Amino acid sequence: MPRDFFLSCATCLLVAISVSAKSLTLIVATNGNDRWSGRLEKPARDGTDGPLATLPAALKTTRAARRNSSGPPERITILLRGGTYSVAEPIVLTPEDSGSDAGHPFTIAAVRNERPVLSGGRQVRGWKRVEGQAGLWRAEVPEARAGKWYFRQLFVNGARKQRARSPGRGYYQHYGRENIVRNNIFAFGAEHQLMRTREEEHLSFIFTNNIVYFDSGTLLGSNWKNERFTIDYNVYFDARHGASAEALRFAGATFDQWRQRGHDIHSLFADPLFLAPKQSNFRLRDNSPALKLGFRPIDLSEVGVRKKFRKQVRDRD
Repeated sequence: MPRDFFLSCATCLLVAISVSAKSLTLIVATNGNDRWSGRLEKPARDGTDGPLATLPAALKTTRAARRNSSGPPERITILLRGGTYSVAEPIVLTPEDSGSDAGHPFTIAAVRNERPVLSGGRQVRGWKRVEGQAGLWRAEVPEARAGKWYFRQLFVNGARKQRARSPGRGYYQHYGRENIVRNNIFAFGAEHQLMRTREEEHLSFIFTNNIVYFDSGTLLGSNWKNERFTIDYNVYFDARHGASAEALRFAGATFDQWRQRGHDIHSLFADPLFLAPKQSNFRLRDNSPALKLGFRPIDLSEVGVRKKFRKQVRDRD
């Protein structure tokens, strides 16, 4: 057999081994672009190549490399540069992403001395100071108001901050089934007095024999389009000058239109006759219209520490 044949085959073997044994390293950076190769740590000056922008794009590239007919890389590494990466959905790793053995590892890591953060949060823009209330800020989030997006925590510059609970002092239901809300007083909600943020196929709640008293904001907030709730025998009162039953709006509907939908048939727009609501004295006068509708004041005399135990208690707060 000719000697040249052996040299030629050996050369092919070495090339094949070299191709299959190569490693693949991809860089992800906040200033990257998912249309680039991901082989560069920084964007090229001409803007034609550079790091990738997202981890999902890097995973897509590694999966394509494994399916390469010339053989998968021996080592695959994805390095994330420092910064915050927004994640709209879970990042899923499957058995396909694993290295075949210890000699063919798959690694996702941070670039040395850098701190990448994968965040499922969304950035809220358009913050404005709340007039007359020092230290308070507000921002409009239409998708959250419409019930299309829900969030539980607020972070400012990396630190968790307390967020206001809308409507502040009223009734707020995000999700529930046949909850009974009865014989309560809801007073002075800042923005909305009652909020139902999620439309549900089942009966959300039963809201009856309550008093809703306010002097700012609107009565109902968020989603009240379907009729999967029961609401009746309530007393509503807008304490602002010039307010009336005719001007009252139930999620855009007049009182009559609201009743035509089957809600608050027996409810009233009337002053419930609290003794001193501005001083947080919500005891009712004997001729209160709420009493005539079936509202039953709660006896607060035995609420809290009972008299015979008060001497044993030391309030240090």
